[in-house]
Amino acid sequence: PTASVIPKTSDFLLTFEKEAKDVVSIWKEVFDLEPKRRLALLFVCNDIIQKARKTAPQFAEFWKPILPGCMKQIYETRKSENVKQVRKMLKIWRDRKVFDSIFTRKAMTLIGLDLSQSRKRRRSSKPSTPGLPGARSVRKLNHPIVRKLAT
Repeated sequence: PTASVIPKTSDFLLTFEKEAKDVVSIWKEVFDLEPKRRLALLFVCNDIIQKARKTAPQFAEFWKPILPGCMKQIYETRKSENVKQVRKMLKIWRDRKVFDSIFTRKAMTLIGLDLSQSRKRRRSSKPSTPGLPGARSVRKLNHPIVRKLAT
């Protein structure tokens, strides 16, 4: 259960639309306590933000202040898969205008992503879709969050 856990977890968390602030707060707690699951948690965050762009934009607004720092923490592990996935996610957010350009530029600068190079490579022949090969550690990802939300 790897890639399939992410949409299931995000769909579950989206049912707490009215408690978006609490969901993001708990997500951050789990992010800080579970370094090995940070990339998987970022995938869950990405899935929620993209699914809820029109129906529950408050999720993105609550994540916006903490995401650059979280991405930097993942990026600083220097694990090639983590670096690759964080870069890819930021480029997707930029291309799909998930966040405003100021936020995207700030996040890219924070991790040291060269904006001029990333713009040149943006027009590849392959469609840009969020892959999940780095989500191997997703097993039972939703348990800490579900337990906290259930209390």
